[in-house]
Amino acid sequence: MRFRIEFNPSAIGSIGFSELHGVLTSIMPGGWDYVIEYGRISRIDIAVDIPEARPGMFAVLPKQGLSTKEWTVAGKLQTLVLGKKGGNQTLIYNKKAQQLGQGKPWEGKATVRVERRMLNPAIKKLSSLPDLPNPFAALSLTELLNAPPTEKEWLWSLFKDSVSVRGLPAALARLPKAKRTLYRKHLESQPHQLWGPSVIWTNWLAALGEHDLHKFHHQ
Repeated sequence: MRFRIEFNPSAIGSIGFSELHGVLTSIMPGGWDYVIEYGRISRIDIAVDIPEARPGMFAVLPKQGLSTKEWTVAGKLQTLVLGKKGGNQTLIYNKKAQQLGQGKPWEGKATVRVERRMLNPAIKKLSSLPDLPNPFAALSLTELLNAPPTEKEWLWSLFKDSVSVRGLPAALARLPKAKRTLYRKHLESQPHQLWGPSVIWTNWLAALGEHDLHKFHHQ
């Protein structure tokens, strides 16, 4: 017997998860325990929110060249997508605008959501979730502050103008190789103060503990 389960543990909550376990128990012996033992992860989405922020505050510097798409409203960046549909993707978007656009309530200021969508991740079983490699490690959110020490200010200003029109990955791609390497190294040295992948990932085990997705219900 083969079937697929797709759900958002944060959305369904502990009550919804208990109900899911009950439904699964009527289909297979042990319910969720059976899924943990025999199931395989084909896709996992992991997101982190940056409160009181907007997508336009960050310049996105992926480790490798990726296709990019941008959606703007009234000249303000709302959504940035790295990677092609059908593969691994990174989305950076205005969560407040998304919720309001779907007719859902939102209180407070805007929030940036950074979301990784991974197909066939490195780990295959739910019991291995604690060992999932940091999915945000390869993503740099930087700021275009001062020019590199050896660069002329007017060239740096032209580059920043190019970034505002094309986005950082596309603007870098238009540079000669030597200058592209110089700019990339410089940008990697000045990450945005609100972005720290290694610090963010220290909360992964605590997030798993809220739902016990990787554990057997019956020991």
